[in-house]
Amino acid sequence: EELTYNVKTFRFRPPGGGDIPFDYLPGQFLTLNIAPQGIPTRRSYTIASTPTWRDRIEITVKREPQGLVSRWLHDVLKVGDEVEVESPNGTFIFSGEQAASVVLIGAGVGMTPMMSVARYLTDTGWSGRIFLILGFRAPSDFIFRKEVEELKARNSNFSVTVTMSNPGDQT
Repeated sequence: EELTYNVKTFRFRPPGGGDIPFDYLPGQFLTLNIAPQGIPTRRSYTIASTPTWRDRIEITVKREPQGLVSRWLHDVLKVGDEVEVESPNGTFIFSGEQAASVVLIGAGVGMTPMMSVARYLTDTGWSGRIFLILGFRAPSDFIFRKEVEELKARNSNFSVTVTMSNPGDQT
């Protein structure tokens, strides 16, 4: 994935393979039950993947220097490790039934629920207009850039506007 230096996508699959054991709506969040440094912790992250991907569920997390869980995810969790997750929840959703068009606004890693919605609406061939408005500090912070372009190419009803608070910073 095309992500920035401090952002990673974590893909969860059922231990035995097959489909994930629950349904969810675009925009919902997933709660992890983990114990970084032996401290039992629950943390919720918005789901970035789309419900149309039945074999996996993904969250995209920014590593926060003081973040107990984000540091554990970035620095300790390895491919093949098992993580206990609770079924998705949350009411910040858009499945296409709520309106004939949608404006999705997100900044930085906060664009993850917008990606879930945009991926879902494109995968399901939703006929409404999708306006995605994104903000980042610099071009180097634009996560999912390549996929946003691919979604635009696949969906003629998909418009994207991107703003940068520091467009000269390429690092």
